[in-house]
Amino acid sequence: MEEKDGLVLGIELCENTSQVCFYNDKLNTPTAAASEDGKILIPNPIPLSECFSQDESADVLADMLAVLIECGRRSAGRTRIAGICICIEQFVTKNLEKIAAAMSRILYEKEDYEIICRAEAFAYYAYSQKKELYLTGTMLLDLGENGLCVCRLSSERKNGVDYIYETRREFNSPELIETGRGEKNLDDVSDELCNIILEMTSGIHVSSIYLTGRGFDTDKLPDNLVKAVCSRRKAFSGQNLYVKGACFCARESLNGTVFDNLILYCSERIRYGLEIDISERGHLKRFRIARAGMNWFEAERYMDFILEEERQLVFYLTDGEKVVAEKIIDISDIPFREKKLTRINVHVKYMAADRCVITVTDMGFGEFIKPSGNVFELEINDDFM
Repeated sequence: MEEKDGLVLGIELCENTSQVCFYNDKLNTPTAAASEDGKILIPNPIPLSECFSQDESADVLADMLAVLIECGRRSAGRTRIAGICICIEQFVTKNLEKIAAAMSRILYEKEDYEIICRAEAFAYYAYSQKKELYLTGTMLLDLGENGLCVCRLSSERKNGVDYIYETRREFNSPELIETGRGEKNLDDVSDELCNIILEMTSGIHVSSIYLTGRGFDTDKLPDNLVKAVCSRRKAFSGQNLYVKGACFCARESLNGTVFDNLILYCSERIRYGLEIDISERGHLKRFRIARAGMNWFEAERYMDFILEEERQLVFYLTDGEKVVAEKIIDISDIPFREKKLTRINVHVKYMAADRCVITVTDMGFGEFIKPSGNVFELEINDDFM
């Protein structure tokens, strides 16, 4: 994706409503886009879960995304799209593939957009703010229909690279769930929330706390909660954090200023990079297939290699600094062919942040050498250590 003068959009898809914002170059921040009737929370034609679960709803999802993109265009007064990032809560293969199919229907290729989870959106939002707001870490409290999710991000600098780590806890007492669903008042759970904040910040300092989710969608927070949240730190409350984080992510993919020298270890980010040794024009080099800290759904790769006399392939798993493990695929069943007349395809597909499958296929060599039909597969999980 190239920015130039194109429009950068962030989209958040929720169950019943969605949001879209565009990056405002004059203000250097994301700005909310509105529907034709002025709504910031744009109603979905059908619940998002139905879009994901019903094959016949594919056109509905495509139309919904087209409407959101058009809202962004109209609000920004610009037409050309440079980049789009879509944030969803349920980051599973089925949902991701549905979105990919819908974007394809409205003529967007995979390289034109990306999809992230809420933890990633929070990271992009938080670390695009002033440094004083994340210097000693930052925390998010999301009170929704499943209870309270607390996400803390902290950073560590090693060998000139910043690593961001996530600590996550779920609290799902009946009272919190009812409050997140709008069935109880925030005052009814303020003491419980204060105790959770005290527990999650015990012995550590965070520079800022962000509140979001339906349970915090109120004009006035209880006094004791305000005191707990604002104790020696900045605090913010709002319902547009994820969509703005998605917009920051889309812009970062275009210019790479904030996360250029940073590895993000949070939900849906792979823990270990994947590399292989290759020879390019007679020079040996280490080829990076996937980088530690990248989104697993974005990490799929198809690569073709020409074999010399290799009878095995060695894959290196790295943590961003060093090799932590080696995995070997024995390809000795491929018939030996002289003069570099063997081409293989290596397909790397991540099924989740902690699981990938490597498939190696003998492709022969054009019309000169027919493929042998040999296929080799290796599954790697994070428990390899």
